[in-house]
Amino acid sequence: MWYEKNYRRHLCDMHIHDWNPAFLSEFSPEDYVENLKIAGITEAMIYFQFHAGYCCYPTKTGKIHQAFVKKPDQMRRLADLCHKNGIAAVGDYSLNYDLYELEF
Repeated sequence: MWYEKNYRRHLCDMHIHDWNPAFLSEFSPEDYVENLKIAGITEAMIYFQFHAGYCCYPTKTGKIHQAFVKKPDQMRRLADLCHKNGIAAVGDYSLNYDLYELEF
């Protein structure tokens, strides 16, 4: 199993709203993976939908974070780069806690 040999794991806890256009506007999958490589990470947990309720990918049922509206392939690119660099990628989707849905 993937977890049996991945002892150096990373989770960037990013429960970020989108009321400010600057939030996540400079997100770069390439920079993210380069930093994972520098740290010697073997497995990265990637948020595809976080507690603020926003999704980081195109969706018909959720609300996409404004930072990803014009760059909808960023999370796919991140996962692909992880795999290309020998880093296991685990997706996280917050099922129990969704501030966006609670606010409306």
